[in-house]
Amino acid sequence: MAGFPEILFLDEPLSAQDAVNKKEIACLLADLIKQYDLTFFLITHDLGLVKQIGTTVGVMYLGQIVETMPVASFFSAPVHPYSQALLTSSLTPGLWEGKSVILEEDAPSPHNPPSGCVFHPRCPSRMPICSEQAPEHVPISPGHVVCCHLAGASSFRGENA
Repeated sequence: MAGFPEILFLDEPLSAQDAVNKKEIACLLADLIKQYDLTFFLITHDLGLVKQIGTTVGVMYLGQIVETMPVASFFSAPVHPYSQALLTSSLTPGLWEGKSVILEEDAPSPHNPPSGCVFHPRCPSRMPICSEQAPEHVPISPGHVVCCHLAGASSFRGENA
């Protein structure tokens, strides 16, 4: 902090911490944001921390961003099935009240990713196009973009065919 950075990169800052230390560190991070107007690039699986100090969420799968959105949208209306699966698997109670998405297949190797959508082998909603063509990033609402063929479907977006 001595150099007054504009952005800090934090990789799993609460991992391997007990509950007391997690709370203290999370409060410290929230205070630093307010006091120094800092931006954090937070890499974490701790969705409770994301909800506490986050503003924007980017969900990655096999090294690709599959959805970006404001924090409130992530916890209330994620579109990508992997985002929904992450929330389903959260150990923090009450973070997700939506449809449960359980992934049954193992993740493919990042060294040999599948063709088309990288998530299609595990996706419970996959369609034939998913294995053939990578989806484009589709805007859902201001600040909310998803990379999924389901989001591009006119019936999904509420448009008339």
